[in-house]
Amino acid sequence: MPKQNWLFLSVFYPQREWWRLLHSGIAPFLRTNNLEAIVHFGRQRGDHLGLSCPPPSAAAGDLLREFERELTGYIQSHPAAIPADLDGTRTNAPAIPADAGDQLFMNFPPNTIYPGLHQFLPSAPEFFRSAPGSLRSSRGDPRIRRQYQAAWCRSTGPLCRVFGEAPFDREDLFSAALYLNLLLLLSDERISRNYCRNYPGRATPSPPMVQKFAGNRSLLYAILDDCRAIMDGRVSEELLPVAEWFDVFRDVRFEDTLVEDILLSTRKQLGLDEEARLLIDHFIYQLLLETIN
Repeated sequence: MPKQNWLFLSVFYPQREWWRLLHSGIAPFLRTNNLEAIVHFGRQRGDHLGLSCPPPSAAAGDLLREFERELTGYIQSHPAAIPADLDGTRTNAPAIPADAGDQLFMNFPPNTIYPGLHQFLPSAPEFFRSAPGSLRSSRGDPRIRRQYQAAWCRSTGPLCRVFGEAPFDREDLFSAALYLNLLLLLSDERISRNYCRNYPGRATPSPPMVQKFAGNRSLLYAILDDCRAIMDGRVSEELLPVAEWFDVFRDVRFEDTLVEDILLSTRKQLGLDEEARLLIDHFIYQLLLETIN
């Protein structure tokens, strides 16, 4: 399903208020109108909460346009405070934030919505590319691709329940990605072994990452215990949305390449930078070593 058929919206809103936007703006509208969308988070060009909406039918198209109007109305009714360096009062403010990395252009101001900027759409191209002569003839089947992308839409509900109840920060997003990635790998020992075998840092681990694992060892093993409890069906109320997310993807693990896309896309969906993504790899590798040995 090509990206150009999807609707992508980026709602620029400060991270500290994302939970309110999810709770009071996005989740109720999706739920009431039975609409599907993939929610994603990011900081590129400014703090934003993104939405990827499947190609609408004629009737759903009107709803999606109404959805955009609803979001606009929400942020107009609940405007976030605009930093001084974006409202023109600080004439000596730098055009590019200090933590913007390779970003070339200025951030967009809060309380604005733009279409088409952040096109998050997991597609697992290596899996879905047709492979002539392959025993898995379904690999290039567009129906399988639709099922995969529909699973991502269904994952929005659990994520809204995880992040739509209270303020959260980047550490919370990191922890969620760690839970979701670890659960997926724990569910299949063969894939876990392949993950550890192919982990590029196994021979020469980064000293800072080794130190971070050691410094957070008790917390990381508590997360591992939580994941084992979920696997055993012992789910606390606090972890119920995480278990619901896992249930969404449990049945779409067709093979290793698709699992890899889910792992990487989850980290991208939650807005993790490259350093955080590499750190998750190291943490998971260390935790899995005990589990599968």
